[in-house]
Amino acid sequence: MITATWKPLDPDLAAFLTEFEKANATTESDQGRPFAEQFLTTDPNRATVVTREALVASLPMRRRLFESAGLGHAVCVASAQLDLDEHHVLVTTDWDTPRAGAEPVRLESTYLIRRDDDDLRILVYLNHRDIVAVLGAL
Repeated sequence: MITATWKPLDPDLAAFLTEFEKANATTESDQGRPFAEQFLTTDPNRATVVTREALVASLPMRRRLFESAGLGHAVCVASAQLDLDEHHVLVTTDWDTPRAGAEPVRLESTYLIRRDDDDLRILVYLNHRDIVAVLGAL
C-alpha cells in the first residue's frame, strides 16, 4: 500500500519540469527527450501508446492548433509529486496558457515518471481535459 502524500517537487523533478517547459516553448529543442521510447498518452476520451518519434512528429500540428486558438506557450503554475516507489513518481501539474485579451486557459496534466539512476522519463502522460475540445470551444 502506498502511504506517501503529495508534496512539493524534489529538486531533480523541479529541474526536469523546468526543462520540459522550456523545451515546449521552442521548436529547436528535443521535445521528445523527456519521454520514454514508448509511453501512454491519455485524456478523458482515449488512451494510446505512442512512440517518442510519433510524438515529436505530431508537435508542429499541436503548435498550430494552439496558435490558431490564439494561445501562447503553456507555463507551469503549480505542481506536486507523489512517490510510488524508489523508481516511480506521479507529478501533477497545472499549466496556464496565455491568450491575448482574455484569461489564460488552464490545462491540468499528470505524469507517471520513472527514475533510473540519474535519468527521468515520462511513462504516462495524462491530460485531464480533452485538449482538442478545449481549443475548439475557444
